[in-house]
Amino acid sequence: MSTLEERPHEGHLVTLTDPAAPAAEAYRALASSIRFGASAQMARSLLVTSAGQGEGKSTTVANLAVTAAQSGAKVIAIDCNLHQPALHRLFGLPNSDGISTSLSAEYLEAVPLQPGPTPGLQILVAGPTPPTPSQLLGSARFDEVVALLREKADMILIDSPALESAADAILMAPRVDGVLLLISANHTRRDAAQRARDRLARVQARVVGTVLVNAPTRRG
Repeated sequence: MSTLEERPHEGHLVTLTDPAAPAAEAYRALASSIRFGASAQMARSLLVTSAGQGEGKSTTVANLAVTAAQSGAKVIAIDCNLHQPALHRLFGLPNSDGISTSLSAEYLEAVPLQPGPTPGLQILVAGPTPPTPSQLLGSARFDEVVALLREKADMILIDSPALESAADAILMAPRVDGVLLLISANHTRRDAAQRARDRLARVQARVVGTVLVNAPTRRG
């Protein structure tokens, strides 16, 4: 388990705005563990999820993507939270075309990637909200998009809805290389975390790690 400290940076790209902050260093350590840790070998496509909403998934995905790209990796961050997309806001990008556009298209052509704020980082925003997100994310086209992007990146980070809010993460989890489960200090209930772990186990998802976010900073 990794620990990310400090709530004050929630919702911001601390890895860009304050790279010397303890939170930024924690993201760098986590990115290194994901890329080079024994449990994460061959985990090139990684789904980030949590038990409940508001536990920091989007912020974690965005900061991990930045710091992994800063280390020299080619990274693609995908916003697959089609219910409440956030990556376009975090990166200041338009959301007119995104993964929902590719999943809805009759033919898969060029995926509408956008450049991120760091060389080597590309973003695939959510795009327009479809009537049935789970139908798109559970389709064979999702596998085609991930396979296409694997040819363009060393690491793919996928932001997803919380496990308790939609079936989307469970549909995607077995079809990626690994899952990163977020637990929020003083927010995630023990029983909710247990249910999240059990649901991922039932679909044989490969959980490569658990991250404690929003842990209070200890001083003195």
